[in-house]
Amino acid sequence: MTIENVVISMDGHPEAFLDLKPWLPRPLHCAFDEAMEEGRRTFSGGNKYWADLVYAGTEFAWESANALVSIDQAKYHQVMTCSQRLANIDADGVSAEMLIDGFGPNTADPSLQHEIALAFIRWFKDYTTPAPHRFTAAVVVSLAAGPDIVIEEIEAAHRNGIRCVHLPPAPQLAAAWLPHYNHRLYEPMWDALNERGMAAIWHCSVGREKPRWRWNGTERGWEALLMLDIETLHHSTLKYLLLAGIPERHPNLKFGYIESGSDWVAPILRQLDRYFAARTANPQHQLAMKPSEQWARQGFCAGPLDSREIGARHAVGVNNLLFGSDYIHTEGTYPNTRRHLSKLLSEIPAEEAWAIVAGNAARLFGFDPAKLAKTGAAKQSWRSAVAQVA
Repeated sequence: MTIENVVISMDGHPEAFLDLKPWLPRPLHCAFDEAMEEGRRTFSGGNKYWADLVYAGTEFAWESANALVSIDQAKYHQVMTCSQRLANIDADGVSAEMLIDGFGPNTADPSLQHEIALAFIRWFKDYTTPAPHRFTAAVVVSLAAGPDIVIEEIEAAHRNGIRCVHLPPAPQLAAAWLPHYNHRLYEPMWDALNERGMAAIWHCSVGREKPRWRWNGTERGWEALLMLDIETLHHSTLKYLLLAGIPERHPNLKFGYIESGSDWVAPILRQLDRYFAARTANPQHQLAMKPSEQWARQGFCAGPLDSREIGARHAVGVNNLLFGSDYIHTEGTYPNTRRHLSKLLSEIPAEEAWAIVAGNAARLFGFDPAKLAKTGAAKQSWRSAVAQVA
């Protein structure tokens, strides 16, 4: 067992529809059940068209499978104890994970959203009791409930080992009246995250952070257009963050994109740097740091990664790429993570490979590689993985 064998996945998921009722006040159980039914309807429609993209030949399956994988919905719904999960990720070579609560109850009621966020935080603390040092998480915060409630959720999350908040790709998907992320309304949220060294993330999905996303089928081309939004709408948040200088003003804030690819980042940074160079007539709006400098210091992309992304790693930044297995989802690298990483990273310098599989995650989110080196996952090096498909 050595530190060099440690792999940290910054993209993991509990079962798709996590039963949070044991962590919710009993009077809210009926409302929670109704929100779960709405979430299942949204998931069912979204997953159907996502699967169609895969079957149509979209480059989405990872090299670990050597072929397109089918979207096995049953595996999205696997229920397991923390001990069972630890055994599985150990066998896959993963020492630690960030758990992202994406799917689940879908409600536009801000007070219920808030109670569900608190319930998830309680669940996470209880669930990870066997090995808290091996997990962090991202909690969906309740933007529609207002800044004071969001700060309460951030404080509760941080106390319980959660280091990320999960945000919608456009705030208007949480509530139509919300402005975009450069608005002063969000300054208390950025301040709270900065004070605690936490991260804001965006994840490609149809999850509960987007309660106004609906599948109505009333316009031509709506299936493809909505899938495009699911894949790319959150890319636009980068310009609001960087041109508003949010990372510049909040140097301890991290921000990242999960399972969203990374090849789109460099072209946007080049474009934003052009606007930075043009400056502004208002001195109060001047930035001291280029958008690309803000990204280099605080931004990241995480996911299974593919050979194109590794080939272009210097354009995005080696220190800005993190691995994510996407476990328990079948389009991820499980149970072939060692094989995937061995093939993907075998020809790049060892220090760069280490940064991508573990070092960057440890630096950004406080994982302890020395402790993780004692896990079952670190018994075998991913660098010498046998090329077998389970």
